[in-house]
Amino acid sequence: MAEKNNFGYYDENGKDENVYYKWNEWLGPTTGKNKISGTHYVKFDSAEEKTAFENNRKEFIERKKKELSTWKDSSAPMDSDKQSKKNILDDEKGMIKAGTWEDYLFKNIACEELSGYDALCVSDASFNEKNDCIAGSFGIIVIPLEKDNGKVKGDIENIIVESDRLEDDIDGKSFKRYRYVTKYSVEDEQVKIKTEEIYEKIELDEKVLGRLDNKKYVKTINADGAEAESATRMLEICMENNLYNIIFISDCKSLFQAIENEEHPSADYTRKKNKDEKPAMSYIRFFSNKKEWEKKCKKEYGEEWEKKCKLNKRKVGSHDNAIKGPINEFGSEEGDEEGHVIEGNVFHRNVTRLYELLNDLVDLMAKAELPVKSSVDAEDNESSIHLIPNEDGNYPLSKNDTDLKKIYNSDIATEDKDNKKGRRTITREIVKSVFPLIEQAISNGNNGN
Repeated sequence: MAEKNNFGYYDENGKDENVYYKWNEWLGPTTGKNKISGTHYVKFDSAEEKTAFENNRKEFIERKKKELSTWKDSSAPMDSDKQSKKNILDDEKGMIKAGTWEDYLFKNIACEELSGYDALCVSDASFNEKNDCIAGSFGIIVIPLEKDNGKVKGDIENIIVESDRLEDDIDGKSFKRYRYVTKYSVEDEQVKIKTEEIYEKIELDEKVLGRLDNKKYVKTINADGAEAESATRMLEICMENNLYNIIFISDCKSLFQAIENEEHPSADYTRKKNKDEKPAMSYIRFFSNKKEWEKKCKKEYGEEWEKKCKLNKRKVGSHDNAIKGPINEFGSEEGDEEGHVIEGNVFHRNVTRLYELLNDLVDLMAKAELPVKSSVDAEDNESSIHLIPNEDGNYPLSKNDTDLKKIYNSDIATEDKDNKKGRRTITREIVKSVFPLIEQAISNGNNGN
């Protein structure tokens, strides 16, 4: 934690002494608890900068405001040659240094209009077959939404957070799924985290077994298959919670292409160039589960089910491709002359950033269940670094300052004998830290921001 003297408060006029000295009232930018209404929080780069602030606060604030430019000026969809990811992140670094980033972030991050949707869902997967470890994993976040106004139901206690680890069973006819289901609760104004481990033996049906040729399922499906398994579990969660009209966020284009092939047989994507080609084994499981979800939709809504129940797909950019390009509504009813179903509506910068954050969160959860790479790979999640406060409540300037490094540096998923936090625990705390931002983004989007 930085020294107290490096921080300060100021109001919109930059001159409220009482506001400035109420240091102990500040508990963190994401909680909002005890935060003084109408104030901003600033970190000074040097004693000289703090002195300049003390001598002329209003001028200091106006100068900082002129330095800031980000989503407001770049909210339209853009290509990487118009404004690079580096420019966007550099703008944000300037705001973090000026102490205006948190206020700007919460005012401007938004979401598409969510009225009428049941849930916002996101999943991502990982795969490892090194160091005698052959396993797949994925992370899932499902945010239930009110049907009328699109707000998150209640509070953090309603979010569904889960990571899964997939391993082959010795019998060759099934695989093991270890689910780590996290519940959040509020006790004495403190958010508590509790994760339960659930073991399941998943029996493979004859369609899958007929394709295996005595090979092991998890070893065979690789990374794309783990993505399909994540979507399968996502639909299971939706069925368990009666969620029928959902937005599904993913960075896996091949998964969405496979779904388009099933939903729109005229589409001729790379996953099915040959009309006689059979779908990948993991997609057999996904489509079987999707049919079960549709049966439940029909039971709930009868003849109206196709209007009420939809799997709305949002393709996001991952890792280095995040921020730079727009997010598409994957699979519109428009197509080219040959009937290919292609990406449809494009969503703007403030919306893309929220979805990319959610995608990064589940990416981290998936990686937490497997041996991970070195800390340099924290740049995989660079687009979200400025959106995730550290444990001390400060927004990091770069990947070198972020708590994400703890995930990449650690070799353990759970706590060790010295009670050192494991990767899984860290991911759940990160989700907790950004939930107020997610709520605000949904609220901003439904207020037309």
